[in-house]
Amino acid sequence: MNLSNDRRIAAAVAFVLLTSCWAIGAAAQEADPKAEALRLYKIGRLHFEGDEFEKAAGVFEKALALDPDPILAYNADRARERMGELAQAPLLYARSLEMAPDGDVADRCTQAIASIDRQTEAQAEAKREREEERGTIDVHSDVTGQVRIDGKLMGTAPGRFRVDPGHRTVEVSRAGAAPFSTKVDIVANEVADVTAVLEFTRAAPVNALGWTGFGMMAAGVGAGAIGLGLADENGLGTGGGIAVASAVLLEVAGIGLVAWSQAE
Repeated sequence: MNLSNDRRIAAAVAFVLLTSCWAIGAAAQEADPKAEALRLYKIGRLHFEGDEFEKAAGVFEKALALDPDPILAYNADRARERMGELAQAPLLYARSLEMAPDGDVADRCTQAIASIDRQTEAQAEAKREREEERGTIDVHSDVTGQVRIDGKLMGTAPGRFRVDPGHRTVEVSRAGAAPFSTKVDIVANEVADVTAVLEFTRAAPVNALGWTGFGMMAAGVGAGAIGLGLADENGLGTGGGIAVASAVLLEVAGIGLVAWSQAE
């Protein structure tokens, strides 16, 4: 019986010791932000080495909030550079340089900024070369219309559009007009002229059949008026009912004839 109690007491003491150690460790961690920042730095390094640059940048920033160490800022900046944020990276490295204007971190930041400048210039040069190799389509039109080249909306006509060399399909469209389409061969550094003529759709002229329909509709209106005129306090009556029924038939027949005339 005593042995059982001793075991219970020993277990309770062990539990208290374990929880106390955990509490002490947690308190120590809270009391020492540098230790937590170091732990986060190691996690950030693992993300960085695993090419998880966005996660790495986030973890480094959390560590930096706990410990304003320039190496943490540098690593956060480097992770963002690897994410492809070349336009923002110099500004981020400037933060690191402000924190550490001299020393190893400053040298790394200066080298990184120089590398970014070289990459940015190379990209700009490549873009200029691609632009020089392109051709121009000069779209002329007597009215404004949307211009699509190879199905892609490029802007409005009249206008000039830079495109890659090759066979291109130019389309110009506008509400109420039949779309214009043509094919052109584009040569680098040359201009291809396209004149778009948009033909607006018009309603078909009213022919004899249509005029007959309009006449029947007018007669229907007249018959309806006569029917209403024959009405008395007891209703339309026989004559009025016949007149109104005739008006409805004339209207329907007239509308049908007008529609038929436009379809021909």
